[in-house]
Amino acid sequence: MNSPTGQPTTLTAESTAARDKILKRIRAANSERASTVANTRAKPELSSSSRFDSPPGATAEFADASASESASESATVLPEAVRSHMQSRRAHTLPSWPVPTDDTDRLLEQMERVQITLTRVQTQSEVVQVVEEYRREHHIQGPLIVSPSLRDATGFSWPADTLSGAARDALVSIRKSDSQSESASKPEVTSVTPCFCAVAETGSIVTASDSEHPSTLNFLPDNHIVVLHEEQIVKHLDDVWKRLRETAEDMSDIATTVPRAVNFVTGPSRTADIEQTLELGAHGPRRMHVVLVAAALQQET
Repeated sequence: MNSPTGQPTTLTAESTAARDKILKRIRAANSERASTVANTRAKPELSSSSRFDSPPGATAEFADASASESASESATVLPEAVRSHMQSRRAHTLPSWPVPTDDTDRLLEQMERVQITLTRVQTQSEVVQVVEEYRREHHIQGPLIVSPSLRDATGFSWPADTLSGAARDALVSIRKSDSQSESASKPEVTSVTPCFCAVAETGSIVTASDSEHPSTLNFLPDNHIVVLHEEQIVKHLDDVWKRLRETAEDMSDIATTVPRAVNFVTGPSRTADIEQTLELGAHGPRRMHVVLVAAALQQET
């Protein structure tokens, strides 16, 4: 051992004795710790019955009773109705209406909450008139584009087919979608489209894209008018996918029946990003109007 000056030093008897005493204590502590760990590992886990004070023999009786009870529980056979219910797959939990109500009434209530206006008609032949009245009421001017499926459907007589000249320009100017130009572009101010269905749970309009239903008609124009038939109303969001699958299964060519895009539109476009002030039309239509055509049975009566 060297001193701070670098010269070797010799331990005194007292230093040697103190060092040996410290080493002895360290070895004793290490030995005690190792013994405790070994005893803990070898000690069997206490059963629930041995954790309580009990007279001799009671622990064994309690363990025997517990084993017998467990065996009887494992041998219990559940009723078939209970077993089938537990094994049945539940796809979802559907919410219930707060009060008993019709799906149509619920839809109208939810649409009002999300600022979708609505007009009810008895036949689809009234749709064109409703569109004209809506545009006049809101002083909407500019081109109108009609979805190809509505343009060619029977029961619709759009003004552009019968009016010409100044009368047509004063009432409405229609740009029809065709195979060469079937999507909306910047000039269109108002679009008229059908929809796939409507969800009473949320008041949403569901659109499915294809060549007859271009998605741009749902989002580019400032005003979106939707033709909805009462038979198209479904109760819950989950029912939309069920109807989509059923539609695809009914058709032979699934590739052409499954839409590339399914959109749930719940009211006009809105945002409150800036100072929490609600602005309509930020990312899509600023107005949304639904023309609800009565069910076929109601039309007959």
